[in-house]
Amino acid sequence: MKISTEMKLKEGKKKLQRAMSSRKCRKYHSRLERMAHNVVDGVVRMTDAINSKEFSRTGIKNAVRALRKKRLVRKVGRPAAVVSEKEQRVLDVIHVEAKSGTCLTLKKTRELIENIINDNDDEDSPFTEVSMSATYGFVNRHPELKTGTPKNLDINTLAVSCRSVSKPWYKTLDELHEKYHFNPSLKINVDESSTRVPADSKQLVVQTTGTKAGFTKEPPRMINSTFETAAAEDGYAFPSVILRPSVNLPEELKSLLSPTLEIWANESSWMDNVCF
Repeated sequence: MKISTEMKLKEGKKKLQRAMSSRKCRKYHSRLERMAHNVVDGVVRMTDAINSKEFSRTGIKNAVRALRKKRLVRKVGRPAAVVSEKEQRVLDVIHVEAKSGTCLTLKKTRELIENIINDNDDEDSPFTEVSMSATYGFVNRHPELKTGTPKNLDINTLAVSCRSVSKPWYKTLDELHEKYHFNPSLKINVDESSTRVPADSKQLVVQTTGTKAGFTKEPPRMINSTFETAAAEDGYAFPSVILRPSVNLPEELKSLLSPTLEIWANESSWMDNVCF
């Protein structure tokens, strides 16, 4: 009986080796993937693959399970996030979003991958969840993708930071300069910066090589203060201004007032016509 068992084991190993070296399996670079395909196709038994001791029992089972779910097999046997033809769909969407300047956050990228994976014609197919680690893995194995930190802008600010709004303004400004030839002391640049801390200032977005991280929308629900600076073309600098969201200026802030800094109470804390 013992001799018969050993012969079966040796025969099983030989059969597995022949199957893995066949012309049909040459297109698979990973030996684990070759082994899994032979098991799924019924060429060899799962027992023969396990008895070969070339890979762990868990790795073989994970690889076979991945193929039966029509997913890719990674080196350790865990299934990749999406199959090859669906990976290209994910990449196409990311490229479109990056070119439009609205890069997807990692959370949105995870949801995108999950939706595309589960976009099947077969309604009986099980729902596959995608973890954040799988999302990181997807980005890392595509050299044309990278992560970056976007600039957070309030929705109202972002709405007017587009070309259709800015272009008429700059066109009018150029026409005024050409018509009146303003003195350098009258050419004043005003800049503002929000001091609000965003809800998630460290969120990463997925972008393509050669593009910037862009902007993300931030709801205008948090307390905000605006820091204003202004300088004329002849070098004269106006006192800086902090717009504080209050009706009256608190006593504890009055000590900060100086010839170079003013603090104005403003209900919205945004630069409006009156402050300007």
